[in-house]
Amino acid sequence: MCKINDNDFINNVPTIRLLYLISKYSTTFVKETVITNLKNNILYIFNELKQMIETIEDVWLVFNNASIIDPIDKSVIYPSILLKELEIPIPEDYISQNDIINLFNSESIKDDQYTIQTLDDNNKLFIAPILYTNIPTALLIIKINNNMPDIFFDTLALFAGLISSAVFKILYLSTVIQKSRFIRAIQDIIPDYLWTKDANGKYTYINEKVMEFLDAQDSEDVLNKTYDYFYNTKLLKYKLQNFKPDTVNETDKQVIQNKESLNYVESGYNKGKYETYSVYKAPILSSDGINAEGIIGHAVNLTEYIALQKELYKMDTLLKIITDQIPNLLFVHDKTGIIIYSNKQLVESSLVTSKLTYMDIIGQHYKDIFANNKEFVDALYRTDKLILEHRKPIEHTVKTSNGDWYSFIHAPLLFNKDIIGIISIGTDITEQIREFEKIKKEVELITKQYFINNGKTYADMKREFTKMKEKLSVIKTRNGGA
Repeated sequence: MCKINDNDFINNVPTIRLLYLISKYSTTFVKETVITNLKNNILYIFNELKQMIETIEDVWLVFNNASIIDPIDKSVIYPSILLKELEIPIPEDYISQNDIINLFNSESIKDDQYTIQTLDDNNKLFIAPILYTNIPTALLIIKINNNMPDIFFDTLALFAGLISSAVFKILYLSTVIQKSRFIRAIQDIIPDYLWTKDANGKYTYINEKVMEFLDAQDSEDVLNKTYDYFYNTKLLKYKLQNFKPDTVNETDKQVIQNKESLNYVESGYNKGKYETYSVYKAPILSSDGINAEGIIGHAVNLTEYIALQKELYKMDTLLKIITDQIPNLLFVHDKTGIIIYSNKQLVESSLVTSKLTYMDIIGQHYKDIFANNKEFVDALYRTDKLILEHRKPIEHTVKTSNGDWYSFIHAPLLFNKDIIGIISIGTDITEQIREFEKIKKEVELITKQYFINNGKTYADMKREFTKMKEKLSVIKTRNGGA
């Protein structure tokens, strides 16, 4: 097929030249009117074809209904939908739908070659592919008289090539606009502040949040203007105390000169409310990476986050004061075994590996915190499994490596009916166990004594045992049944 570089032909046909220039020089930053003009020009070509070549009786543009994977960004596009107003279906008695489908799959069409089919004794069909990224998206079908000389076929192929270029540009720009709308919608929805500037500090892009901050009505009012303009002209200096141009300009200058990103925090009064922002700026480098052509900025309002952090800190401090006053050991770990909270009693207990502080414990797995007490770690593994499975509390007693005894209850920690962790509360029962062991030995000694001393009656022995049972009952009650 002939290509678009036939300068003599292009220069002598104004409409074709216009299409060529638009196809060659139109920029990505395009308004939808350019696409409309491209579509109108394609339709205009058909009329021009008829006027130029008398033997042309009719022209059709038939689109492939199949989807295409755009090789540029792998997105799926439907040319027949994006260009449906351009489609001119051909009558079935000229060429059937099955024949058209076969043509789209034929090797000649895929190879960008036109074909000639006989229609009847007086007419034939000129069929050329319209390509998008080397994929046949449409067929240009022209009904011509059999008397047309073969030399005109290359001219018709040139028209097909021009239409291909226009269709390519339409599909490309339609996809760009569609994606730009999507990206712009996301940028305007997110609560962060986004903007770009050129090397002179003039805004080249802003999202809705920046527009609100600058007290602007429309993004077009902001573009190609500096922050100084809004701060001074729009009297923002009375609304934005502390957010002065000096800081903005100085940080912009640092990013441009050093060609490095910059992150800083700035606070001040914004329309009567004290606010804090985290600001990030990065250079927009030239294609060769040598010069900084502008900056891209991103800011997050930290005011509510800081207030929440302060409130959480107060609550955490209060909780720690309360839990440190109770005599029980207390710790919380997530479902993986990472400890997320503990009180002072646990840190000071013999369960914890020596010399560990509160900050050493938080964020560590309990197998490392209780490394010296393997039996306790094994018991935690077993209880964790049962709690996560049955969602019920479990009690057990453990003896530490240095001989201390603790009675623990482990229970699921729920949030919105989901288990987010396990809370464990332990009581030091070392003294009770020791007292129990002491009384047990006394009972054994008394028993032996009664058997040895025949002077005692059975009734005497029974009364002594009753006293011992009462003491044991008291100990068991204090020990939680251990």
